[in-house]
Amino acid sequence: MKTYQLISRIMATILLCFCFPSCISDVEEFFVQDGTIRLTSEITSTSRVTDQSLQSIQIVEGQQVGVTITGAASDHENVAWVVGKNGSLSNTGSAVYWGTTNATITAYHPYHSNCTGTSHTFTVNTDQSTEEGYLDSDLLWTTTTASATTKPVALNFTHKLSKINVTLVNKGNENISNATITLCGVNVATGFNPQTGELYAVTENIADIKASVTTDCAYTASAIIVPQTLAQGTKFIKITFEDKDYHYTLPEDLVFESGQAYQFTIEVNISDNSNAKTDYVDLKFGMPGVSASYNSATGSLTMTYPSGSMPSVMVGNSTVLPAEYDFDIRVVESVSISGNTLSMETSK
Repeated sequence: MKTYQLISRIMATILLCFCFPSCISDVEEFFVQDGTIRLTSEITSTSRVTDQSLQSIQIVEGQQVGVTITGAASDHENVAWVVGKNGSLSNTGSAVYWGTTNATITAYHPYHSNCTGTSHTFTVNTDQSTEEGYLDSDLLWTTTTASATTKPVALNFTHKLSKINVTLVNKGNENISNATITLCGVNVATGFNPQTGELYAVTENIADIKASVTTDCAYTASAIIVPQTLAQGTKFIKITFEDKDYHYTLPEDLVFESGQAYQFTIEVNISDNSNAKTDYVDLKFGMPGVSASYNSATGSLTMTYPSGSMPSVMVGNSTVLPAEYDFDIRVVESVSISGNTLSMETSK
């Protein structure tokens, strides 16, 4: 487990949540003798949606999936099927019948009428604060081969994109129920092959994503991004509280992979910063074994220290840069720690 300090006494930990065990929902079987192909759905993989659990094992009722069937008695390409109770699927097109050979069934969610062929650009919503905005961003895919049967064929979907979960833990006296959480500077577009489920690079579309929020039991937020790598120093998570923005800055490169969920838990105690805005901190620039990297364009400052020598730094602290940076006076806006490396965003 890695622990990062975000803003004074605001810390974040990243837990990489790899593929969760599959949970199979009970779907009532029914038998039909007219030769039509019938389908049902379920999901295996990590959780998705606003309360961090919805659409984790089942596609939400009323959603549509696009279905293509080859080897059937007639063509059936990218036809919308509607998700019903317990994952049942209802065909909105003409009835499709079993042929004389096995049928290959491929499906994806959410349905797009133009999602045909082998290439399609999929874009997640920049406003995922609503269930609709979130679900429309949750790209799922599956394929299976089946022989003629009177039972519904089960389609086992997997999540194709990456999920970000953020949980705020209130350690102070602030009422954080009105805080908003935004993922900043992320790519929202990916290429998608609906026949194979493959993702591929397309022209990047960089944007901010407003995350969904629930405060029923704890303050949590979720959003979906396309798989990508974000660089060290990226101001990734923005917490807006009482008209002020606070950022979590990545202390190292982070790779977001397909079908995985990433948990950020942030402890919030903003009020303790009120008396620290003008405090000077000695970052020990001249100390043997200390290395510094400063980006004058962005104000990002990264310091690496020998073990046990890292100074205590808080948001609002000021420091003076060495001569090579013209003795510039900087104020710390955000702080993160990884091992012996201290990463800060600063301003004049």
